[in-house]
Amino acid sequence: MELTNSRNRFYLNFAVGLFLIGFLGFGINGLVNPEKLPPQIPIVSIHAFFMFSWLILTPIQLYLSAKNNSKRIKAFQTIALAIVVGMVITIFLMTAFRYQRKPDLVLDATFNLFTIFNFLILIGLGSYHRVSVALYNRILLLASLSIILPGLKRLLRVFLWEENLAFLLLLLLFVLVALNDRKVEKKIHKYTRLSAYLSVQSVVLSLVLSGLDFWKKGIHEVMNFIEIY
Repeated sequence: MELTNSRNRFYLNFAVGLFLIGFLGFGINGLVNPEKLPPQIPIVSIHAFFMFSWLILTPIQLYLSAKNNSKRIKAFQTIALAIVVGMVITIFLMTAFRYQRKPDLVLDATFNLFTIFNFLILIGLGSYHRVSVALYNRILLLASLSIILPGLKRLLRVFLWEENLAFLLLLLLFVLVALNDRKVEKKIHKYTRLSAYLSVQSVVLSLVLSGLDFWKKGIHEVMNFIEIY
């Protein structure tokens, strides 16, 4: 496999783009809107560490795959799984932290729980297909795409645009992946369809469930299980 391969080049460039979305979205927003930043308690910094570690690790793994460096690929795959554990835990804790500060964020908490679920599904599929470099790289990229929505929201916040438009931007990113599938493989790959479906389903279910009383009570109990704020 070579870096000049159109699929590998697209994956690498896309992964770098996702990193920039996260880095610029959170970084610039922190400078422009410091009053909207959460209190700087340890969990915020720990979550940021795991999040950016993942977004940095993704293009590194894709680059090593393109260079066919199997020894380092395996090492980074092991590191990636450790980071996944940290990400899942800290995403949940950050969700609880935000909910405890603002108990009306039932929709936000629900969507974040679905995000964790979707991310774990894709990571599980990636681990299952670790021996297939092409499949692993594809799923790795889609897993990163599934958690980039907060970065997109922060970018829109910087420009004072409606944050709910971030989901449309996310769909646009899925369209770009699908178009590349069509260009390279003449069809949209099943895992591209699956990841897009999971994201759309998460929004729909979150909107429906967050309006139900029993769900609100359940979210309240789960989000207050560990006192953070």
